[in-house]
Amino acid sequence: MIGLFNLSWNEELPLSRIETIRSHGTGDSTYRLKLTNDDYWYDLRPHAYRELASRPVQLLPANLPTEFVCWNDDGELDVWFEPVIGWALCFDGQVRPVTAGGVCNGSYSDRDDDYVRYPDGRIRAIGNTAYMVGFDDTDAFRTHLLDVRAIAAEHRAAAATATLSEGGEA
Repeated sequence: MIGLFNLSWNEELPLSRIETIRSHGTGDSTYRLKLTNDDYWYDLRPHAYRELASRPVQLLPANLPTEFVCWNDDGELDVWFEPVIGWALCFDGQVRPVTAGGVCNGSYSDRDDDYVRYPDGRIRAIGNTAYMVGFDDTDAFRTHLLDVRAIAAEHRAAAATATLSEGGEA
């Protein structure tokens, strides 16, 4: 539902009741939320904050055939596309794509950026840390994902080697 948020208390709260959200410290609860007419500050776990932040407050239509880019990085790299049916102006002020699965295809992932394929075939990053990253086509995007996977494997190997050289276990 647009405009409602569940803080895991089995109580649906309208977004309009949220007065303030503040970041505080580090650890499991890094955000605090204050409701209007309530002196208590509620702790938000990071996943709850991400869900709240990406809650749509206004929807706009999308040009077809704009598509949300999905991929599975477990084992064999698989890339597929879901139709973007609209764009959501979200609670945190970001604009995110909406598919039949929801905002960002229903995923509240830890990835900083998601990707959209536009009608001309170009793929562009969208999100909080999107650096004008773009690809001319799906093949270039797939190559990028494989490069990222290879770099991550190199980092894991280097970390394991450093741990072993310090006398630790791999």
